[in-house]
Amino acid sequence: QDANNSSVDNFVSWTFKKQAKFFDVVTYTGDGTTDRQIAHSVGTSPGLIIVKTTNVTDNWLVYHRGLTQQSFAGNVYTHSLALNGASAEAQTVSFRDNAQQTDSVFTLGYTGSNTNEVGKDYVAYLFAHDTASDSDIKCGSYTGNGSATNREIDIGFKPSWLMIKSASSAYNWIIIDSTRGEGE
Repeated sequence: QDANNSSVDNFVSWTFKKQAKFFDVVTYTGDGTTDRQIAHSVGTSPGLIIVKTTNVTDNWLVYHRGLTQQSFAGNVYTHSLALNGASAEAQTVSFRDNAQQTDSVFTLGYTGSNTNEVGKDYVAYLFAHDTASDSDIKCGSYTGNGSATNREIDIGFKPSWLMIKSASSAYNWIIIDSTRGEGE
């Protein structure tokens, strides 16, 4: 069976426009440098960064501005998630803290196979967190209330695409889009 063209399966695809204050794609080769800065053209601090090696099998490592930050060896790092897994956020030193993610660079932490190992090729998908009242993109967080009824979170507009992951528990990622409705 073909993983992306089987005649018995349904498929979904999303395309994001590479545009300032919305989305950017960056490729780079790992050099093993601690606190390496990678240039981007999002034009605002990224709210979500997904990094994946392209020439070996490794996790899809996810930085989100709402994840826990911790101090290690005198620096602050942001926990990360694995896009290809259901685990809760993990203590890693792969991404520096939110203050190091700027409108022109994102900053990696210590060298690691998932983000900056010497000689590995990487792709990084950066989603903006635009704080303007008329923005088209937000990267936020909320605390669940444990209720079986729906929880309404007002983000200021009706999103066309929404991705949700519990940071504190091992639950699957959920994607909701305006065409299909709720799904995974």
